[in-house]
Amino acid sequence: AAGIIHTQGYSAGAGSITLSYSVDNTAPVVTAVTTPQASGVYLKDTEITVNVAFSESVLVSGTPTLTLDAGTRHPVLLYKSGSGTQTLSFVYRVSSGDLTSALDIDSINALSLNGGDISDRVGNAADVTLPIPGTNDSLTGDKTLIIDGDPPAAPQLLAASGSGSIDLN
Repeated sequence: AAGIIHTQGYSAGAGSITLSYSVDNTAPVVTAVTTPQASGVYLKDTEITVNVAFSESVLVSGTPTLTLDAGTRHPVLLYKSGSGTQTLSFVYRVSSGDLTSALDIDSINALSLNGGDISDRVGNAADVTLPIPGTNDSLTGDKTLIIDGDPPAAPQLLAASGSGSIDLN
């Protein structure tokens, strides 16, 4: 759908008006997937914000989803905020069993409209194709988020009485 954006208007004399306009038929595209979190290790129940940046401001209706690759699991995140801006935010919570050395998007098709819509202010539907996982514009290109949903248990102390030494094999 093309949108007409009025850019200028003025009176040119007795009874006439001149208008200038441009036609916006360019769809917004995804430019990057990022996070405000620092590179590091994230443990169970930690929340991580994942942002999807577009080439222009977008409007969201419904609840789009974003699928991540958390190693052992592929969590589907629900859209949280960002309508009317260039950045849409999703929140991932590290769950028991999640384990990866580099959290990333699941695929170039990991952003789903889920029955909703993402478009610019004049109605051009966004191209929701994501960067290829592992490239500079994907989540791993922005930061290295190590996910460990099952950290090791605390060591147990052993005690032995009446012995001069303990042999642990």
